[in-house]
Amino acid sequence: MWAFGAEGTILKWDGVRWTQQQQDRGDPTQGRPLGAIGGSGVNDVWVLGDGGVLRWDGMRWSQVELPRPASLKAVWASAPDDVWLVGSELFHWNSSKFETRPLPADCTELQAIWGADRNNV
Repeated sequence: MWAFGAEGTILKWDGVRWTQQQQDRGDPTQGRPLGAIGGSGVNDVWVLGDGGVLRWDGMRWSQVELPRPASLKAVWASAPDDVWLVGSELFHWNSSKFETRPLPADCTELQAIWGADRNNV
């Protein structure tokens, strides 16, 4: 389990105790407020925040580019190749990049997303 807090604090639960993730200089999570977290497994964690979209691959955090700037509120993932981000835009990760998906005309911003599996979001 993962948890996050102000100033980019990231904690990981190992089944026994919480440990703060050590962040290297230049780590994209360092000192940045984080706003949402989600993922499909221990080696596939996504965090949204002031630093943009960040991904944990089991070894390190990396910044992931979006097709265009957006104010994002939530993330949901069923697998490493099926990740959804919502807010002022709707984006889908296809294992190599995020693609923009259209929102209904009367929808200006989404606050949350959830699914039962990749075919039921």
